[in-house]
Amino acid sequence: MIQNGPINWLTGGEAGYGITTMGSMFARMCARAGLHIHGYAEYPSLIRGGHNTAFVRVGPSPVLSHEGKVDVMLALNKETIEKHVLEMDKDGAVIYDNEAIDFDFSAVGKNVRIVAVPLARITKELGAERVMRNTVALGASFAVLDFDFDFIGSVLERTFLRKGAEVVEHNIRMAKAGYDYVKENFANGFPTCGGDVLPFEKKLSGVANQPSRMVISGNEAIAIGAIRAGLKFMSAYPMTPVTSIMQVIAGQGTKYGIVMKQTEDEISAINMAIGASHMGVRAMTASSGGGFALMTEALGMSAMTETPLVLVMGTRPGPSTGMPTWTEQSDLRFVMHASHGEFARVLFLPGDPKECFEMTFKAFNLAEKYQMPCLILTDKYLGESVSTVEPFDHKNLKIDHGESISMDDALKIPEGTYKRFKLTESGVSPRALPGYPNCIYTTATDEHREDGDLDESSENRIKMMDKRARKMATLKTESLPESECFALHGDVDADLTIVGWGSTKGPILEAVSNVNTDGKKVNFLQIKCALPFPEKGVTEILKNVKKVLIVENNSEAQMAGVIREYTGILIENRLLRYDGRPIPASQIFDKIKEILS
Repeated sequence: MIQNGPINWLTGGEAGYGITTMGSMFARMCARAGLHIHGYAEYPSLIRGGHNTAFVRVGPSPVLSHEGKVDVMLALNKETIEKHVLEMDKDGAVIYDNEAIDFDFSAVGKNVRIVAVPLARITKELGAERVMRNTVALGASFAVLDFDFDFIGSVLERTFLRKGAEVVEHNIRMAKAGYDYVKENFANGFPTCGGDVLPFEKKLSGVANQPSRMVISGNEAIAIGAIRAGLKFMSAYPMTPVTSIMQVIAGQGTKYGIVMKQTEDEISAINMAIGASHMGVRAMTASSGGGFALMTEALGMSAMTETPLVLVMGTRPGPSTGMPTWTEQSDLRFVMHASHGEFARVLFLPGDPKECFEMTFKAFNLAEKYQMPCLILTDKYLGESVSTVEPFDHKNLKIDHGESISMDDALKIPEGTYKRFKLTESGVSPRALPGYPNCIYTTATDEHREDGDLDESSENRIKMMDKRARKMATLKTESLPESECFALHGDVDADLTIVGWGSTKGPILEAVSNVNTDGKKVNFLQIKCALPFPEKGVTEILKNVKKVLIVENNSEAQMAGVIREYTGILIENRLLRYDGRPIPASQIFDKIKEILS
């Protein structure tokens, strides 16, 4: 357990020295000890170099977002101290290599503990490469927190087992050296900026008899959801923040029979995915703003040819190249209306890893059943942050291929009569795969008749447009009821309703929880689908609220605009952030207090 509340741990250093890996290892060690974590990494938009940080928040109960002052800072260079020392909690601890870093701590809070550990010297004495000082430093930080070293050793063993027993033993020895140095040299307490020697009050220890939990990111959850849905082909071009989806799929390709094709560009990526899907293979692609912009013409091809497609769009700040490695929610409108013309599409807005998994699985079923594009909109904060999550409930999930023609059915069709784009009441036409007997047809991106041949007549155009549009009404009735497109978290009779979507879910829920324990009643309306938009449910809730606040990671309150478009309701109270950083719960909490004061 943790004494004196959740612990906020931060490490920073130069790119290329395993900062993200350190954050991941710290998080997994805490999770293995039965604790909950939320981890978030920041890194600059550079090929090499720059300042990297990894932030991990640890608690005995679910941790929903990054938040609060830093309790333990593990600084691998001077820049980390310079950039983050003012973020330290007044009783926090800074761990650094005093033989390599010269820093004047006189301006820092007088009770901040200064933990000087000769990381480079210890590493050299053990005959290791300089990069191994990270492992020494990790051990030192756990010693400051009085954490049981057994957990550290077990995670290091699992992490490096594939590299052999010698590598495992070496890493454990490095971590133990840092751990023992702190225990032996600071047994009576830590020197402070004010000149005193004080113990570090916050302790970290395991919680017994806890269920097994995953430490997983939103991107990893999307990849797992796709695999569970029967994915067999993915084509994509690497682009932050969705690259890790490709990496997971590639890593699991042999086991699950999946082809992961890294294409030369995003145009090729979406065209290959559509081509694979046209042949009957469950396929997907993924990109970010600039790459998705290149995909938009082919997105329309998916709709016109009624070919299933699952596409993940990870938002980052724009316009143009913008801030490639930072986070934002500024592409909502773009994805809702991408490609020319009018056509039905589904747009999911997951808010946590569990929803990433579930919505991805659902997207594959809907895309194939209704022969249409289904999109999943995420961002860097949701996609790359890691959290402790209960194992996903997947046993009852069923793959639904929709109305398709089997080989036996095809043999019974009179030759020359098959209509791939047959006009139906549901809008969904019976689909035969290329190569089936008696099912030769034309697939074209031009407007076409039921048999696929081109037809630009007024009468045909209206019939085919109406047919494709009917898919959405059928989908909403059969497979995606409005109740699944939004959720109201908390008491219906609240003093304030917060509206949000996507990655703001965790920070909003944490802020709401803090406010509700402070004597006020606040609830959270989460928009889970932008298309189809749950206009009836959202209207019913918002027309009866006392006060309302919308929280978004963009500058134009795009979801507020969508809500006004569909409901006529204007949300005037807005908390918007658009500097590339996620909105912390404390900022939302302060805004709530301001509105309710």
